[in-house]
Amino acid sequence: MEKLKDILKAKRLERKETLSTLSEKSGLAIAVLNKFEKGVRVPNRIQLEALSKALKIKGNQIKTLWLAEKILYEIADEDEGLDALKLAESYFNYNDNKNHTLEALLLEADKLKKKLDKKRPIPVSQLKNLMNAFKIDYTYESNKIEGNTLTLQETALVVNKGITIGGKSLNEHLEALNHSEAIDFILSLVKGKDALIEYNLLQIHAIVLKRIDKENPGRYRGLNLRISGSKHSPPEPYLIRPQMEDLFCYYETMKSELHPLILAADIHYKLVTIHPFIDGNGRTSRLLMNLIAYQNGYPMVNISGSQESRMGYYNALEITREPSHHEAFREFVIKEAIKSLKDWLKWMG
Repeated sequence: MEKLKDILKAKRLERKETLSTLSEKSGLAIAVLNKFEKGVRVPNRIQLEALSKALKIKGNQIKTLWLAEKILYEIADEDEGLDALKLAESYFNYNDNKNHTLEALLLEADKLKKKLDKKRPIPVSQLKNLMNAFKIDYTYESNKIEGNTLTLQETALVVNKGITIGGKSLNEHLEALNHSEAIDFILSLVKGKDALIEYNLLQIHAIVLKRIDKENPGRYRGLNLRISGSKHSPPEPYLIRPQMEDLFCYYETMKSELHPLILAADIHYKLVTIHPFIDGNGRTSRLLMNLIAYQNGYPMVNISGSQESRMGYYNALEITREPSHHEAFREFVIKEAIKSLKDWLKWMG
């Protein structure tokens, strides 16, 4: 196997560079370059990038070789070096299997979407009927996750007929009406190219808490919070705005790089982790996730409010906060998206 020192020297000679001229181009001392070529010293990441640029070395091969030599250099004198390598390999295999699972789920989701696309355009009357039924179902399930006790039928009566349900609180009625209105709002945003901007997010949250909270709708919190049942502590108030700016930057950067369902899951996870509002974070995060999904041609993801599904949802969020399980919430969302796709295909016949 070629060694890094040999590649660096060969590339320098090929380009007819002296150590002196290479030093000028890379900004590295001649003595340091000499040690690299003799194999006495291994460059760090910044030095390697400087050398690659100066010698016009493209591709990842040299970086891979550098990493391999760096690993071997670190463990050369360790008795447990081989065991450590085997353990590291097991971690990579584990993550590789997780990636295969994610890829398989995305493949299934995309196949189902293609079937749905073939049935489009959906007749206006049928689409209106389907969307109304879905809106009621989604409002019921999303509110149920947060503890709302209205049944599916009661939710329909409140939203469609404006009927008051005996024995249910005013807030529960308002949560149903607000959530239904928030769905209408994100549907109105779908055609816009810049739907995910701070103004629209704050509007969604304002609708979710409309008439329930007089002071906080559409405003970031100014207090510290603890999330019941979670080990996660949301950031302090002064960190919310910069972290929200990072969220919007992530969206703009990754919207053309990531699969839409992965992007939707990531934005949901990031928003609910920042927990920028006093209340309504869960509903707003799910609505934002569905804005992204629907804008990219996928049906809205309707997470069930059943005990089993709710626990799966919260567990996926909690597990994703562990570095070795960062795909957990993505997988959860894509599985729920697959269920929604199958439901829409069944409804359309």
